[in-house]
Amino acid sequence: MPEKQIVTPLDSEEVKSAIVTTICEGIWESLNKICDLYGVSYSRFKSNWIVEGELDNFGTLIPFRIAGELPFTPPNVLRKQTGQSIPVIVEKENGEMEQRSIFYRRERNRGREDD
Repeated sequence: MPEKQIVTPLDSEEVKSAIVTTICEGIWESLNKICDLYGVSYSRFKSNWIVEGELDNFGTLIPFRIAGELPFTPPNVLRKQTGQSIPVIVEKENGEMEQRSIFYRRERNRGREDD
């Protein structure tokens, strides 16, 4: 017997996940289409964003606005902050130098600022 879906309101984590996932995928797609980011290196960049929306609480609309920025940041600091690999030079046992990558665990603040 096929299961019957239950329609329930979205909880706060589901709303946040849907907003973040949809916006991130849209930004990724847009960056791939409109920016010269293929095979090019940049010494630095900055970015800012504004997200506006409304939450429908059973007929009561609650507007929200989120703004943020990513300032110019040194490359390895940005790599560490975003959980990307950082290139390093290591000396092998035979004395040769080799480039490798190290990763730092990204610490994320997933809670509210007033917690």
